[in-house]
Amino acid sequence: SQGEAARFEHVLLQAMEEVEGAVTQLAQHQRHLLLMVQAARHGEAAFDIAQQRYGAGAGSYLAVLESQRDLLRTRQAIALAQTASYRTVVDLYKRWPGVRRRASGCSVLALGQHTWQVAGVPPERPA
Repeated sequence: SQGEAARFEHVLLQAMEEVEGAVTQLAQHQRHLLLMVQAARHGEAAFDIAQQRYGAGAGSYLAVLESQRDLLRTRQAIALAQTASYRTVVDLYKRWPGVRRRASGCSVLALGQHTWQVAGVPPERPA
């Protein structure tokens, strides 16, 4: 009947909206993670410089400890960002059985004719 078709369409559209929201959230987590990894690289360089300066007698031990603390905080933030990203992926897998991992390392969601990229390289287009 038309009522059942309308309800099915509503549920399908709502599901697609939820998936798009989760994929958007995952993309945000991944962008944040990338920024944190870049910050960690800078923190490692700052820590190395502080150690070298201290070793040469040109810097204080406090500067070494502060740069080490900053680096460890950044690494902790990376771990938290990775956890958030993994939780989002797990939620997608649990809630949407159409999510699968391809040999290429790309997770995709296929729902009907629509395909969403979750992570990695863009998904193949359906034939």
